Amino acid sequence: MRLAIILFLVGSLLGGESTARAIEDAIPVNPEQILERALRQNFAPNYARVTLENVDTKRGKRRLKGELGVWTVERDNEYCLFGQFFAPTTVRNTTMLVMERAIDEGSNDYWMYLPSIRNRRRISGASRGDAFFGTELSQGDMEFRRGEHFSVLRMEESMLDDEPVYVFVLRPRFASGYDQTTMMIAKSDGALLRVTQEKMQGTELVPVRMIDIGRKNIMAVGGRALPTKLVAWDPKTPERTTEVTWKERVIDPTIRVPVCTQQALQQGRKPPKK
Repeated sequence: MRLAIILFLVGSLLGGESTARAIEDAIPVNPEQILERALRQNFAPNYARVTLENVDTKRGKRRLKGELGVWTVERDNEYCLFGQFFAPTTVRNTTMLVMERAIDEGSNDYWMYLPSIRNRRRISGASRGDAFFGTELSQGDMEFRRGEHFSVLRMEESMLDDEPVYVFVLRPRFASGYDQTTMMIAKSDGALLRVTQEKMQGTELVPVRMIDIGRKNIMAVGGRALPTKLVAWDPKTPERTTEVTWKERVIDPTIRVPVCTQQALQQGRKPPKK
């Protein structure tokens, strides 16, 4: 390692750009740091309007499953997510609150308030694999994920649509709806481009959910590479997908903690004025 660093510095001073780059590429990278950087990009304090649509590609039909406002707030170096449905009418004013917790305490505190039956319930580990409001996403997909929430089984380098990527094979350290996941992360900016979730069925790992973002749906916001759209589906039924689209995303460090309360969960919030 010491020799590699010395050669890299000498190559830079002599103008040997290609040599320096080759030596730099040979220096080992820290997989945990790369993973943490990619996952934390979505933690920026922000507000966004998000739509969830189920798409039947075989029949050419689309159905709105949800339009909601989503607030992400930082509190004492931890984060919370507050979501409120505006449409359709069947779920209007339904709210959700996800509070990040330390890894040794489990995963996240996850609450849902259903105004139609005036019921507040906690999402447990057993139900994290359940569908999120009838979509191809799961309840657990709404939660915060840090690098420390996973055990890195291996990291490889590959290409995705002609772009260099890191391929992480991970095992979750928390109760979830899958046993292993593969994440493809762009080498250039740490953008998360594709996720595959797998479950053990007998003695084999079987894909149960694919989440595809792709470079064309990545936008630079406040120095972060954030998705503007993703598509999720079950590999057994690829003709049925869920499209998630972010609109009006605003990075706003002034968003305050009161959004992360049980009172807000039951009373709701108003979207910020444009």
